[in-house]
Amino acid sequence: MVHLKQKISYIIGLLLFLSFVGCSNDKPWVEKSYFEDGTLKSEVEMVGDTRNGVAKSYFPNGELETVIHYENGVEHGVSREYYDNGKLHIVAEYRNGKPNGRMLRYFKNGNKSYDSELKDGKPIGFTIGFYEDGDTMAFYDNGRAVRFFENGKIEQITCSQNEDLNSIRNIRFSPEGEIIKREEPLYCLTSRDTLLLDEQYPDWKTGVVVKTAER
Repeated sequence: MVHLKQKISYIIGLLLFLSFVGCSNDKPWVEKSYFEDGTLKSEVEMVGDTRNGVAKSYFPNGELETVIHYENGVEHGVSREYYDNGKLHIVAEYRNGKPNGRMLRYFKNGNKSYDSELKDGKPIGFTIGFYEDGDTMAFYDNGRAVRFFENGKIEQITCSQNEDLNSIRNIRFSPEGEIIKREEPLYCLTSRDTLLLDEQYPDWKTGVVVKTAER
């Protein structure tokens, strides 16, 4: 009798184990979580115990917060992030867990704040950032970075080559128009940069560099 009970217990345990393995290994399902008041907080498409498909999260007010695509547990595809007023905050393309392709960011008022092309999470080609009113704040283009004050004047120009720290050269100005750094040669300057510097800071080539605390 004891032997029979042991056999029955073993068979039941084996069936439960096989049932669990069959459910957890390959069946698609949706994992959900909720806020304390019962409203939906997140829903994630799963295969077994791995994220595979679309993952969504929500603000307490019910507005969509994020939409992320996964393949075999890795972020892959177009991801979007929103403000709690429903407006788009960030849209980016991911491949194998890293940003690859265009990334756009927006202010809460809907104006664009950032536009870049990325490869394995690093900017390539042309990248531009904006102030909230839409004016250009800074841009980067193949080793040349230019940053502007909100009044449109150049704040800083940086030249660099292949992430070599020894190649970095800067010219930087204070809000009052003083030259606070000038490193020669500024080999990345374009003719447009030179014209703009001549217009905004006529003595930028020969003026005295004012010593000031680094920001």
